Amino acid sequence: MVREGNELFAAGQFEEALVRFQEAQVSAGEPLQVLQSWIGHSHRSVGNLDQAIYHFGQAVEIRDNQGDRSSLANVLKDNNQCAEAIPESYVVLGMDAETTEGYHPYVEANLVLATCLTRSEDYDAALEHIEQAETLAVEYGIRQERIDQIVSQGTDIESIASGLMYVEDYLSVYASRDVTRGLEFLERGVYPEAILAFESAQDWNWMPSGYIFHLLGASYSAQGDHQNAILNYSLALDVRDDAYNRVFRAGEHLLYEECGPATADGLAALALPPYVEPGFHTSSDASFTVGYCMGLGGQLVESLVYLEESISLAQRNSYTAEGVQAMVDVYDEVLELSQTPNEIAP
Repeated sequence: MVREGNELFAAGQFEEALVRFQEAQVSAGEPLQVLQSWIGHSHRSVGNLDQAIYHFGQAVEIRDNQGDRSSLANVLKDNNQCAEAIPESYVVLGMDAETTEGYHPYVEANLVLATCLTRSEDYDAALEHIEQAETLAVEYGIRQERIDQIVSQGTDIESIASGLMYVEDYLSVYASRDVTRGLEFLERGVYPEAILAFESAQDWNWMPSGYIFHLLGASYSAQGDHQNAILNYSLALDVRDDAYNRVFRAGEHLLYEECGPATADGLAALALPPYVEPGFHTSSDASFTVGYCMGLGGQLVESLVYLEESISLAQRNSYTAEGVQAMVDVYDEVLELSQTPNEIAP
């Protein structure tokens, strides 16, 4: 049963492997460290983190060893229990290293510490542990894919420390997996599956993520559910008030010509630091929203000022020709209205 369980686990059939390891444990008649360890790995692989924590703890009680302590620390981290994961990781670092080809327990312990210290915003210490993990990974011949992941994690922490990434968007392993799945579904236009994946990511994440709420808003918007899109953009703004989500929420309100909240979001976005990338500038979209709504409300002169700014920013930031033309069309309509003499009633 154990050999069959190992083969199933290696093939990625984790639920079937779990059954075989549990059957082997029953046959043994008493808890065995190696079986408790394999049961823990199987539970972790199918997302049963509480059970994984229990069985790795049992394995350590039977025979204290670095491998199971390192796994325990990792699962505690994945389960957002950094207060327990940190001391477990330091215990691992204090033990004599039990290395095998392509594996070093200190690497995993350092990565757990890097993640947990990042969550507590101790970025300097987190980066020190990333450096230690990378050095050991190279020295002990750990696969290049894993080394690349370590380097990427270090880059993320540096981005958070410099303010280019927000700490609440530094996702757990399981949240990252679900975000990747959700983005694939979103790109393929399979919006219900994208929503389920992003909701799962938010459940796994160690704290509410504005990034995931934004992705949920985008998914709901794409399938035409604009009310839920507004809700999720609002939840993103509860996490962090920024121009990015203000602009997207304003756009959803604009679809219903709800110019009161759309204008409020547009003006708020203009007062916040802009978000800029090729083909997108929050100040361009916000200016268009405000200008469009002012035009609808008869404030024609003010409308033209905002629309001119929107078009100028769009042209400078490589908006599509169709996007710029749509702005120009609205501007021309407002301009024509502003130049039409008012009829004087007899």
